[in-house]
This record gives sequence, structure tokens and C-alpha cells, in this order.
Amino acid sequence: MFLSTIDKMQLISEVRHLMLAFGKTQKEMAQEFDVWNKDVLDLFQIEDRDDEG
Repeated sequence: MFLSTIDKMQLISEVRHLMLAFGKTQKEMAQEFDVWNKDVLDLFQIEDRDDEG
């Protein structure tokens, strides 16, 4: 799945909102996003691409 930069920003924003709703602290969210940056995002191949092509 390829997402545009705007799509990724929207996804991260929505996930952050859910984490806050579930009571995660800023530190816990930062740790989780660090894991995502190393593992989960690679798994789903969420990467930059040229929106015109």
C-alpha cells in the first residue's frame, strides 16, 4: 500500500488521537511511533512516492 505524504499525516494524526483517547502518555506514544518507524511502517510499505506518477 502506498500513501501520499498527506495520507500519512492523516493516518498518524488519527492514530495519535486514538492513543490519547486510550490514555497513552506522550512518552508512550513516542515509544510506539519509534517501533512503527522501524517495523510496522516497513511491513505495510508505507513510503513516499511521486503523487503525479
